Amino acid sequence: MPSMIDRLFDPDCTIKRVFLCGKITGDDDYQAKFFNAAYALNKAGYAVMNPAVLPPEGFDHEQYMCVTLAMLSVCDALFYLNDWMDSPGAIEEMEEATRKGKLGFSFEMWKTEYQRRNKP
Repeated sequence: MPSMIDRLFDPDCTIKRVFLCGKITGDDDYQAKFFNAAYALNKAGYAVMNPAVLPPEGFDHEQYMCVTLAMLSVCDALFYLNDWMDSPGAIEEMEEATRKGKLGFSFEMWKTEYQRRNKP
């Protein structure tokens, strides 16, 4: 039986739109971390909803969550960064994805497998 990650590499995989999930608040390098992940996923053919594109100031936590949960709602799956458990917002996004029956994948596991499968 194929693993969850293997499903992403099946030519018939219907997961095309993905949401990135990870720690933003308190992480000075969050934009680079999110943009690097989004770049890799875009390069592999995914359409990526990246919450790091939101303005860093001017909204409270609940307002940001309204936007990120709307972003998540139009995605097929969620890719979580290693630090997602250190973020109350990311935990809420993961819980919402689970409630909606969306699959969650470790970005690092995906990246390792993608690189393995696409060696020159």
